[in-house]
Amino acid sequence: MELSAKIGAMSDPARRLSAALAALLATASATSQGALQNAPETPDPLRVTTFNIRYGKADDGEDSWTHRKDHVVTTIRDRAPHVLGLQEALRFQIDYLEEHLPGYGVVGQGRDGGSKGEWAAILYDRERLELIRHGDFWLSPTPDAVASVGWDAALTRMCTWAVFHDGESDTWFRVWNTHFDHRGAEARAESGKLIAARVADSPLPDLVLGDLNCGEDSAALEALRGAGLRDTFRLAHPDAEEVGTFGGFRGRTGGAKIDYVLADGGFEIVSAAIDHRSFDGHDPSDHFPVHADVRFVTTGPRPSTPRLGPPVAGLEEAADELLPQRLAAQPTQQGELLLARELERDGYLYRLVPVRNELVEVLRSPIQDEPQWQQVAALPARGDGRPSLVRVQPCDELFVVVQRDGKTTAFPVLWE
Repeated sequence: MELSAKIGAMSDPARRLSAALAALLATASATSQGALQNAPETPDPLRVTTFNIRYGKADDGEDSWTHRKDHVVTTIRDRAPHVLGLQEALRFQIDYLEEHLPGYGVVGQGRDGGSKGEWAAILYDRERLELIRHGDFWLSPTPDAVASVGWDAALTRMCTWAVFHDGESDTWFRVWNTHFDHRGAEARAESGKLIAARVADSPLPDLVLGDLNCGEDSAALEALRGAGLRDTFRLAHPDAEEVGTFGGFRGRTGGAKIDYVLADGGFEIVSAAIDHRSFDGHDPSDHFPVHADVRFVTTGPRPSTPRLGPPVAGLEEAADELLPQRLAAQPTQQGELLLARELERDGYLYRLVPVRNELVEVLRSPIQDEPQWQQVAALPARGDGRPSLVRVQPCDELFVVVQRDGKTTAFPVLWE
């Protein structure tokens, strides 16, 4: 049955919903075609940097934070990374960078919880990247325990991660940023295994940034390579010898490379470098920043990306009429309440689950006998409580419905 015929056979609320849906799908299709025609053939590379900016309260004399903070800002501003992983950053240092680099968002927390202690913060270019979801865990046998110390580590260590949507390439990816212990060899090896296991379970392209406090032949790097991660610098410079990244404020380039931008097979490496820039003989930090330019690689069937579309005319009124029936959780001709919804697209299973914090979580799994669900998105459905999922029949399209200030609004779930 054609969509127009279906609409004619339905009751008024369903007719309004389906008519609105038909208009929305037509608009979305035209918009998508226009976007495809106007999109650049090859998006600009994603610029990525890891930078240990040195603990801001250290008494380093002429190299103390007060004397070098503007050099750090200049180094970052001139590089203009889209993704920046910081190590050893204290809250006041991050505040200074935010003030002088206003185009960046920040995710993370201090290793002692909240704003306390050093951060492994991720800064991101808000113009190019959309933050989808983020979190933290600690490098210990109890990674969800805040400020937990692992194995033989001398200090508390943690990892901050974030999922982003890159608007230029229309690709989702995950970034992990960390700082391994400087003394505990077992802690470094186990930290590598912990992050490697999480990367191996990730359905997205992955970047791991950090000061790992260990060289290229270490057990930690072996574990990370086992998860498919590659050292971007080594791929770009396989024969380089002066690769030390801890200069100690003295410009030393010998020694081990302990700072890394690692990328899995979802990325093509365009270029990479260790930044030895100094300012009148003074380095911006005791570590050199490490840069990489990467592009996304698309292989195999591409998963769909869900997003919430804007409500269109007639949608809100129809949603108001359907609300009592949804709350009663009784199937109707117009729609039915769904506590969760599973559907199949492009060789993957998707599960949409409304949650208490005004989000709809999107989980994805390959189609197999025992699905292995991984969260890939969080649709922000801001309202006064838990959102509802409504399936509109007979079109079988999904809407996310929220209430805000006594008004009910329905947003269509669009797939790209």
